[in-house]
Amino acid sequence: MFPKRRITMGGDVFRDEHSVIFDGTNDYISIGANAALYPNDADWAISFWFKSTNAEEDFIVSGGDENDKGFFQFKLKGNASGEIRCFLYDKDNTQELAFNTAATGLNDGAWHHFAYTLDWSAKKGYAYVDGVLSQSAANTNVVTLANDDDGIHIGKKYNASSKYFTGSVSEMAIYNRFL
Repeated sequence: MFPKRRITMGGDVFRDEHSVIFDGTNDYISIGANAALYPNDADWAISFWFKSTNAEEDFIVSGGDENDKGFFQFKLKGNASGEIRCFLYDKDNTQELAFNTAATGLNDGAWHHFAYTLDWSAKKGYAYVDGVLSQSAANTNVVTLANDDDGIHIGKKYNASSKYFTGSVSEMAIYNRFL
């Protein structure tokens, strides 16, 4: 019934049945503008599975526009580090909540689970890689991450004609709560 492509992590099984493959050239998914999918000054979280072997900087998911309001991006740094750059930006106040995961080598061609959760009252973000807290950071100077008119893109930087993701993404979910 299920393909033989399975990954087991601590008893949980991930089945690669419905992942989307991005070629790094021009493939992406546009979710469109939906205020309910942005942090919008409240607790927020995003999670997904991904795999890549690319040695370039790749945007896995991004939302907003750096020339307008707040935005977020999660990109795989394809250099030797292979870490994920987590970036949320408050344009109105030129403040950012940004850090790299401590987990490295994530561009190894294996499936990895990534989750980011934002505790808005503490202005603190937490990144988890393969179920383990990888990094966290806070910036109490962030005032607003509100955005309701810019789209969210999976597999591409939100406002660029380049910066496409090379690899696979599966089971992406966005939550309007702290996980």
